[in-house]
Amino acid sequence: MVRAILPSAILLLLLTGCSSLFGPSKEEQAAAVSEAVQSSSSEISAVEVIPAIDGFSRYFHLYVTMNGDDVTAAQIDGFLAAATPATPEDRDRITFGVYPADGDDSLSILEQARELGVPAKYVLDDYTLELPLEWLRQEHDTAR
Repeated sequence: MVRAILPSAILLLLLTGCSSLFGPSKEEQAAAVSEAVQSSSSEISAVEVIPAIDGFSRYFHLYVTMNGDDVTAAQIDGFLAAATPATPEDRDRITFGVYPADGDDSLSILEQARELGVPAKYVLDDYTLELPLEWLRQEHDTAR
């Protein structure tokens, strides 16, 4: 009887997201990324990291709210450099955006992305980058 129930119980735990038995929860992972990015610059007023799943792909939405109304390429590079090593291997990519201090509309980061050499295929629109973790690790020399 126990042999029949055990595999079902393990499968249930995995499917319901109770994987904290096997490592940090997605909330703990998101908090680690948020803390790393927040501590990377005094120009940040808030960081939001949202775990997401698209099919079999697991990733983070990373949104940074600035203290001011603009962001430089160097600042974006610093945020991503801080987020990359804090992002666990089970995440495929980071979707990234920046907001001004008033938090209303996203800031355009298209020119900054070009300055940083982000390939066009990773630029979703003027306001959002979708960056594979593999590419980020190469750019920030944090290959595991």
